[in-house]
Amino acid sequence: MDQITGRRFGGRGAAIFLLALGLLVWPASGKAQTRTDDCSDLFAAKLYTVALTACQAQAEAKDAAAQFTLGLMYYFGQGTVQDEAKAFFWFKKAAKAGHLGAQNNVGYFYFNGKAVPQDYVRAYVWFSLSAASGYTEAARFRDMAASKLTPELRVQGQAMATACTNSKFEMCE
Repeated sequence: MDQITGRRFGGRGAAIFLLALGLLVWPASGKAQTRTDDCSDLFAAKLYTVALTACQAQAEAKDAAAQFTLGLMYYFGQGTVQDEAKAFFWFKKAAKAGHLGAQNNVGYFYFNGKAVPQDYVRAYVWFSLSAASGYTEAARFRDMAASKLTPELRVQGQAMATACTNSKFEMCE
């Protein structure tokens, strides 16, 4: 059971922990105070309304970690109204910038049909990219998506993942 969404992943009970990935990307800070201009620091301090403004500015300046954090904020409705479409938009931007947690989350959205039509091929592609970037759990999710595909569609997904990687995430659809 996914502790965050309360839903089962693919009916098999494998958890997708969106927030857990976010915690991996924030550097440990030895600071006693939260920086008032840093999206991640403000989010970690649960100052969501202030974090939203900082994250928006940093995300628009192409900061992948801020894009990922903004995706989390929209997904969970922290500091803003919950909006899965906006969450997906920001996760996808971060994913195309190479953020492995965002790549995994884009796969999650496609696998479950959240804010986008359910698409196991695209889920397979994004889970594959996340696994190749170093997120080991994504390999299990990739395999779950692969189990929904015919051999031909798996080959198509592998070709899409290769094209995405070779184009530095420009040709991922």
